[in-house]
Amino acid sequence: MSKDRPFIITFIGDGYILSAFLTILTLFTDIKPLPNYLNIPLSNDKLQILIAIIHLIASYGYLKLKRWGYWLVVSVELYYLVGWFISKQIPIINIIGLIYILPTIKYFVEKRVKS
Repeated sequence: MSKDRPFIITFIGDGYILSAFLTILTLFTDIKPLPNYLNIPLSNDKLQILIAIIHLIASYGYLKLKRWGYWLVVSVELYYLVGWFISKQIPIINIIGLIYILPTIKYFVEKRVKS
């Protein structure tokens, strides 16, 4: 673990990597992820691959403390949050995720040296 990267960043980034691998795992097994976001049947292999790729890209940028990685993680969480609201379910997991993700912006702001 990098000394410049706090534990919460590592935890969230690793969670996104785990999510990507679990999504890929569902391609090769009969296990289906629950809940089904946006009521889209996730048996569509292309959609699952796209979700896994987006999660891997987001986790890479987030773990490297890139600003675009932070915003990609936030936008993925907001996408899932909207999906929960459309499916009329309670989005507790995504709300908790956003509570932990949003304050980490301070680690992604470029530190400028005054001259």
